[in-house]
Amino acid sequence: MVYSLVNTPTLVRDLARLPAGAALAADLLQAFALTPPDLDVLEARARRQPGDGAARRAALIRADGERVRAHAVLGAVRSAADSHGLAAYRGSVDLLATATIGGLDDIVRFLRHEVLADAWARTDDVAVGTHPAVVDAVTDGVVATYARRADIGRAWRHWCAVHPAAPALAYPLVVDLVRRIDPTARRPVVPADWAAHVHEACWAVHLAGRERAAAVTQLAALRALFAVTAPAPPGHALVATVVAAVHASVGSDLLAPDGYDALMQPFFSLLP
Repeated sequence: MVYSLVNTPTLVRDLARLPAGAALAADLLQAFALTPPDLDVLEARARRQPGDGAARRAALIRADGERVRAHAVLGAVRSAADSHGLAAYRGSVDLLATATIGGLDDIVRFLRHEVLADAWARTDDVAVGTHPAVVDAVTDGVVATYARRADIGRAWRHWCAVHPAAPALAYPLVVDLVRRIDPTARRPVVPADWAAHVHEACWAVHLAGRERAAAVTQLAALRALFAVTAPAPPGHALVATVVAAVHASVGSDLLAPDGYDALMQPFFSLLP
């Protein structure tokens, strides 16, 4: 799975590159906030409302699947570099900057099976939907947000308007600090060992069983970052810096001091 609770930094990295990234983060947070009683109420309401149509949703997901993904772009450029050298990268920089690792189909799988985990009853490796209308209604809403469509997702849009909610943050301090970032500060350079340190932080969060708390904090921090840099989207180095700081904060008690410092110091340099 491209996106999962274990590797939320990959999801956040991609959401920051999407035109609807901030709205998608808000949708996912709202979905995380659904409680078991909410699921029961929304299930009853969604069953009474005519569905938006699985065919339209599938068509939008299929159409998005034709977009070029980051790994395909990078693979093509590396292949061209064998014969053209570094010149092969010049025409691909902008495309690499906007290409995502995953796509709408990956967001949908993450939403249905991990965010909406309480909408399923699981025994061993078998999962049975206990709130299928909820899963479809929320999925339609997220697909509509991603595709910027108004003709699907009405049940979810209505729910969000009537029940504006966000899950409680287990780590609110780091999100508050994101809101204090100086938008004029010089952006830190992402260190070469960034990926290795973030991998260690992801593993620490997983071992501690804090994946959902980390995912919610990451999405809240991304929304705060979008607000800081508005109307421009946050730059890639800035997103990487915030993502690293959030996971370091969630897994701080399990990280080696040097690893924690490596993840946090670039973030602290952005604060006034």
